[in-house]
Amino acid sequence: MKKQICFFTLMFLTFLTVNHITIASTNEDILYKYGTQEPVTYYNTTNPVYLPKGTSYSKQEFRGVWVTTIWNLDVPKHTSEEQYKTMFTKILNTLDAYNMNVLVYQVRPKNDAMYESELNPWSRYMTGIEGVSPGWDPLPWMIQEAHKRGIEFHAWFNPYRVFVEGLSPDNFAAKHPEYVLRHSTGNEIFNPGIPDVQQFIIDTVMEVANKYDIDGVHFDDYFYPYGGLNPRYDANEYQQHNNLNLSLEDWRRENVNTVIRGVKNGLTQINNEQNKAIKFGISPFGIWANKSSHPLGSNTKGGVESYSELFADSYKWVKEEWIDYIVPQSYFEFTTSSAPYADVIDWWADLVDGTDVNLYTGQSIYRYKENGWNTGPWADPKELSNHLLYDSKHEEITGSVYFRYQYLKYTSPFNLTYGQSMLRNYFFKYEVLPPAYKNVDTTLPDAPEQLMIQKVNNGNKLTWKHDDQVKAYYIYRYTEDEQPTLESIKNVVDIVWPTEDDTISFTDETALDGVFYQYFVTAFDKANNESQATGITTNDFVTYEDLILEIEQNIENANDSQEAFDNLLNDISDKILQIEQLNTLGSSIDSNLTDLRKDMASTTEEIENLLTNELQAINQLMTELETDIQNNQLNKEELEQKLQTIEEKEDEFLTKINDIKIKYDTLANLFSLISNDFITYNKDYQQAPTLNELETDSLNDKLDDIKHWLDIINEKKDVIDESDQTLINEITSLNNRFITNKEQLNTLNELTNEAEVIINSLPDVTNQLESKINNTNPLYSNFEQLYNSVNTKKTEVDSKIKQLTIKINELKENDEQEPNDIEEQEPNEIDEKEDYNIIIIGVAASFIFIYGIFKLITKVQHK
Repeated sequence: MKKQICFFTLMFLTFLTVNHITIASTNEDILYKYGTQEPVTYYNTTNPVYLPKGTSYSKQEFRGVWVTTIWNLDVPKHTSEEQYKTMFTKILNTLDAYNMNVLVYQVRPKNDAMYESELNPWSRYMTGIEGVSPGWDPLPWMIQEAHKRGIEFHAWFNPYRVFVEGLSPDNFAAKHPEYVLRHSTGNEIFNPGIPDVQQFIIDTVMEVANKYDIDGVHFDDYFYPYGGLNPRYDANEYQQHNNLNLSLEDWRRENVNTVIRGVKNGLTQINNEQNKAIKFGISPFGIWANKSSHPLGSNTKGGVESYSELFADSYKWVKEEWIDYIVPQSYFEFTTSSAPYADVIDWWADLVDGTDVNLYTGQSIYRYKENGWNTGPWADPKELSNHLLYDSKHEEITGSVYFRYQYLKYTSPFNLTYGQSMLRNYFFKYEVLPPAYKNVDTTLPDAPEQLMIQKVNNGNKLTWKHDDQVKAYYIYRYTEDEQPTLESIKNVVDIVWPTEDDTISFTDETALDGVFYQYFVTAFDKANNESQATGITTNDFVTYEDLILEIEQNIENANDSQEAFDNLLNDISDKILQIEQLNTLGSSIDSNLTDLRKDMASTTEEIENLLTNELQAINQLMTELETDIQNNQLNKEELEQKLQTIEEKEDEFLTKINDIKIKYDTLANLFSLISNDFITYNKDYQQAPTLNELETDSLNDKLDDIKHWLDIINEKKDVIDESDQTLINEITSLNNRFITNKEQLNTLNELTNEAEVIINSLPDVTNQLESKINNTNPLYSNFEQLYNSVNTKKTEVDSKIKQLTIKINELKENDEQEPNDIEEQEPNEIDEKEDYNIIIIGVAASFIFIYGIFKLITKVQHK
């Protein structure tokens, strides 16, 4: 019987679902058509639509607005940097006023760029002329300013739309006009069926994702053109690129799918490699397909179907999870005859159910009439409020986006301002973060650490340690009677946005004195994942005395860590100094070896020149003199003159030998120095220290220890009384010392890198030095032998000159012993005149001979 009851219950619920029969809860009311008592019903049924009586506030919700740059609808042309910054600041101020948290900013209106790009020219909507730079890149500043206010920046790209006139030469369409699809509607687009076009679109998105700190990539509803596309416009591409043999319609859808899939894969890679959390979202037309044309379609009829007209298969994108969020442009009223809002929203909620794709609704506040009251559905001031109330019936819907920015600013008509007021003061009453993205990152950040509470004059002050990976913190507060579920945004007293400080502080100025409170702090990462909570209560208040004791203990801990840091720093510095000295010695040896070899070569050349030229000349003179002596062809004076010439040559020869000796002695000393230095080098090399990576890591750890104690000290130093100046000065000194520590560590890291290079090169350097010395040894031996041969030659020359001198002296002595008279002649053979001449000649010869002997004796004595 129980099984039968369960079966019929299941069948009944299924029947209600299929036929859109609603069972109203006590917290819901029937929605009536504006100004009547006629219920609003689901499409093609009589079943009334029920709305919750009030909204349930989520603690995370996507609240976005489209800011349109095309045709300068929301953003005027750039005239100056100051003007542009003023304009953008007003946009952020408006989002702040609405507690909105996502800016969907159009950066690519029509195959151009509102940023500095290497792929696309500057947009004509920036400066008025395509390709003309404004003189600066606004995008980094815009993103930074949005982040300062806790607003995500989603870069909105239109992938296909393109101009064909007034193009910059750098425009992809100007370079490839054959890629532009010109069709009957006149709205030109890039042909989605060309692989080069597909890759260019992906590259365009990746350029921005790589270059800028964006939070999301956003596509709108423009794919294949509205109104359909005659097959003749892309028949050639269909024939060339239909590798999967698909039908024309499926091929077109696959062309778009290729881009969607490529962008998702590219963003996933960037997120993984660069520690980013860029989300990919699309805002397609609100109807994927009608049930009448596709069995999976929505309970709607007629109108545009993105599946078959735009060939945008948003159903597949969600099911394949190629996107992280989807924003169907739900620009319908509850009373739209062919596509009521309730039916459209129900279909999308069912589609995302069971996937990791977030669903937000696209709202058309521009459809409030600017000219006041009218008979249309958006004349109802509550139309937008009713949309959001209906959205809250679906837990799958976690946000909404508004088209477009200007309609958040208008101050008339009444129905628009009523809708604006309901957003600001009711639906967006509380500041929240956007939802988490399971398809981007599921790892939760660490829970906040070192949470402390202190009673201060203006409330309860919480402090905790900041984590660099955290983008925001929620502060929950509960009274003694409340159960801390951490589920309601109503219990979040503030969202804290980190600064550059290592310690975060928050003072609850609304806390009542004497009331018990429980506080919980959670952290959010870039993907909006919330951490586990860290809790503390007002029973954990810290007294002044306790704080001072704790500060003093932590100062002692910091000093201990400082001492350990200094000791290790000195040890590593000493090792680096040894390595540098070893490197300097090696360089000195190498330099000296180079000088030695160079000077040996130069001196060797001098010796060889001495031996081959000057010594040869002396030998030649001595040979000639010896021949002259043997042949007795010259008189004694001529022999002495030649001997004197030889002796002068010998003097020059001896002078050069003395110069060479000085050089030789210098080189011998240098070679001895090199040899001794290399022995020292080799010994030091064998004992060379190594830089253990663990030591440098340990040094960083010790610096982190100091920072850890300083963080704790600094977060509490504000409580120290000004009269305790000694303690304040000690803390100031520690902080200054820490700055010096970081500078020392940076210097040491540079020196360590240089030392590691030296250490890595030491084996090769040592081998090269050893080889160079080994090669120098025989060169030096040859040089030494050559120098010794010079001395040998010098001795030979001295000996030969002495021999020549002796021979000449012997000739002198022989001449002295010869008779001075002339042999007598027969009287009858000479006459008296001849006798007289002979006497005169004899006397003259005797005089010359005696004078020559005198000169020779004087010469010898002089020598």
